[in-house]
Amino acid sequence: MILLVTIIGACLSALLFGIFVPLEQMLGGLQSVVTALSIVTAAVFVRLNRGMPTLDWKSLTIDERKRLTRAIVELTKEYAVIVAINGLLLLVAVGLITAGIQAVSHLAPAVQIAFSAVVGFLSGLCIARMAYVVWRDFDIVRLQRKLVDESGEREAVEAERKVAASKIADMAAAGLRKQPPVKAREWED
Repeated sequence: MILLVTIIGACLSALLFGIFVPLEQMLGGLQSVVTALSIVTAAVFVRLNRGMPTLDWKSLTIDERKRLTRAIVELTKEYAVIVAINGLLLLVAVGLITAGIQAVSHLAPAVQIAFSAVVGFLSGLCIARMAYVVWRDFDIVRLQRKLVDESGEREAVEAERKVAASKIADMAAAGLRKQPPVKAREWED
């Protein structure tokens, strides 16, 4: 479902760019796009460098560890896709900037519209993928919180069981015997 929404959003962005953003006017703003895209790509590289979270892995069950590591590997693949999309958009933007207005103005109107639509499609795709990865990153954090909380609860329950077992053993070792109930005396007036 999310893939379909992403594709529809990117196609809508391509359509809007193709219709409303002339290529010659777009060239003036591409310098800022290249700067912003470079910063976003650098941020993705920082996230890629993060690796696995630092947890006490022994406190998690095997299924919990597998679920968390699988989710992190999937997120890392999504980061790699974003870097590829951003790289493609950077190549197109730098190519258009390098070609300049004079070279672009000699292109047929249909080619200009196509280039504008490609930039719009890639821009929409970049924005959609970044939003999705932010949501997925938040999803991973929620999963980590859940696993850490459950692990902590298990440890607390285990500690309470040990304390209870120790107290029961101490009571049994004390050799306490059941005493007959003491009859209550009445108070004298």
